[in-house]
Amino acid sequence: MFALDKFLPDEPITSAREDLLDRADSAHKFAQYILRINASKGLVVGIQGPWGHGKTSYMNLMKEQFQQESVHGVIEFNPWMFSGSEDLVGQFFAQISASFTSNNAAHDRRKLFLAQNLLRYARILSPLTKVISIPLVSAGIEVATNALDESVLNAGKSPSLAEVRGLITEDLARLEKPVVILVDDIDRLSTSEIREIFKFVRLTGNFPNLIYVL
Repeated sequence: MFALDKFLPDEPITSAREDLLDRADSAHKFAQYILRINASKGLVVGIQGPWGHGKTSYMNLMKEQFQQESVHGVIEFNPWMFSGSEDLVGQFFAQISASFTSNNAAHDRRKLFLAQNLLRYARILSPLTKVISIPLVSAGIEVATNALDESVLNAGKSPSLAEVRGLITEDLARLEKPVVILVDDIDRLSTSEIREIFKFVRLTGNFPNLIYVL
């Protein structure tokens, strides 16, 4: 008979308490080091290794440290969960936008504008994007539009990619803390999906205060 208690699940670890290979100290220090790098023009960090060698476990240990540090938030995006979707770009921006409409941002109109503009940026980049608009109503205050909306409405046109990108850049630059975006399981995707991932990283990788860990 097999001793069932000898079998170990092939699942990544999620915290230092499960670390049997002494990777936690390295992962925690690496996360701290990344946060010391100037991210005023964005930052993209890659973790490389053969499939099945523990990259997800290492990223989970880094996430554990990021959550203890002074960051605006930690966003996890696993494109493999949306594999086969025609709109990875839209799914990605929807998750980022949601991070700026949390309870902590409920009274911050600028963060709500940022969320709205991130979704607008996604729609310009990808016509397939069907993500739901962020309602700009918070704490009884209805926000109808921002300065850019007013100017382009008066001109009778939609905002350009450059205009929306400029607004996002300005608002992200005002953040006091960076946003960490963890993108995992890229090596599980198809070639076309991998291209989509690197497309949106290229298009947003130099936004201020965004730190990607791929």
